[in-house]
Amino acid sequence: GCPSTPLLPVRRSVPTYAWPHCRGEMSAHIIFASHHKTGTAVLNDVAQTVAQILELDIEKKLSRSRPGHGSSFHEAPDWSRSLHLYQTFDSDAWRAIVSSRETQSRVRLVHLVRDPVETVISGYWYHCRTGDTGTVPIDSEALVQLDTEDGLEVEAAAVLESTIPEMQAAAGAAKDSDRRVLRLGLEAFTDDWEGTLARVWDFLADSSEMYTEDLRDQFLDLASMATPDPEHVTARHSKEVARQIIAESGAAVWDKVRAARASIGYRELCPGVWRREAKTDQWLDKHCES
Repeated sequence: GCPSTPLLPVRRSVPTYAWPHCRGEMSAHIIFASHHKTGTAVLNDVAQTVAQILELDIEKKLSRSRPGHGSSFHEAPDWSRSLHLYQTFDSDAWRAIVSSRETQSRVRLVHLVRDPVETVISGYWYHCRTGDTGTVPIDSEALVQLDTEDGLEVEAAAVLESTIPEMQAAAGAAKDSDRRVLRLGLEAFTDDWEGTLARVWDFLADSSEMYTEDLRDQFLDLASMATPDPEHVTARHSKEVARQIIAESGAAVWDKVRAARASIGYRELCPGVWRREAKTDQWLDKHCES
């Protein structure tokens, strides 16, 4: 059956407070970008909190334009706003952002990706329990009728045609070496929520004097008050069931999904534990058995 108990620390429902007007001039355009099931809800909360603290208007960019909801992610940003939230992102979106000489040096991109295998697992359970099946070629009722192994393979085939190529294209265009880019794996938030929030703030702070230490403290305090949204969280047990099925499966689709990890910056710390930007022995101690 579909999961019901949210256990991972994904944050939603950010409280609202009135903050004093920020002094200084916003010198950068902030881009927050994710992909379907790579942490859109998490990044939305982070973006909303930054916007609230700095009193910025958000432009939402969707996978396709919907009246009253946002513009397509391939359309050039509305530069009259300073914060742009992309729920889908690829190389064409990045080119549209940096095509203007006036703005290209002023962009700061926070790009959220996810281990492709975990993206498939999260997408499968999410599509099982909601009517939003995204790029999956069957509806949720038909997906639930399949056994879990077959359903995961259907999800994997869809992700290989959509989210994985988008992550690869975006990572290839907006490179980690670009000082305008901070790419994070969703796992960074689940492993160290406050530390990763601090990384985001400090990355943005490099672009403007508006990011004072006082505002940094307020941002971290406010973001820590966010609460989970059950619709966007999969129960730990359900994930473990799916991981075991995938580990024992001989289907070729899983080799393709696993092979995509390296192209978006993931590496294996120890058997079965994949992370981006694992730079310290502390990560190895935390995730690997001695």
